[in-house]
Amino acid sequence: MPGISRWAEPGGSCRTVQRFFTKDIYWPSLNWSIEKASFGDSSGVILVAGDATTVTESGKQTFGPGKFFSSIYSRPVPGIAFQCLSLLNVEKRKSWPILTEKILPKPKQEKSKPLKKEKKRGRDPHPHLSV
Repeated sequence: MPGISRWAEPGGSCRTVQRFFTKDIYWPSLNWSIEKASFGDSSGVILVAGDATTVTESGKQTFGPGKFFSSIYSRPVPGIAFQCLSLLNVEKRKSWPILTEKILPKPKQEKSKPLKKEKKRGRDPHPHLSV
């Protein structure tokens, strides 16, 4: 908090920053407002692009570690992964991220135990009479 408040203008004390972060913020709406203002009256080509990235060696306390494919290593590696969607302004060569989410690993499935074969019993000559 002190690091953020150092960059704030007058009135942006550490306590003010703390109060800001205790409020619930609807981030998609805030992001769209900022991005809409950034685009201005842009009539050029705007693309939506998505990419996933894997961060290796996530540590022992990180939530959601798993094995994710890494194009750098060309194989699944232990770590965490993120998916990001961005708006790209081709003429201005700028990108605005609109969504970043952590990708959770698939839950591990328990290996099923092979069923034990039943011992062969003598054939019941009258199966319709047995209870």
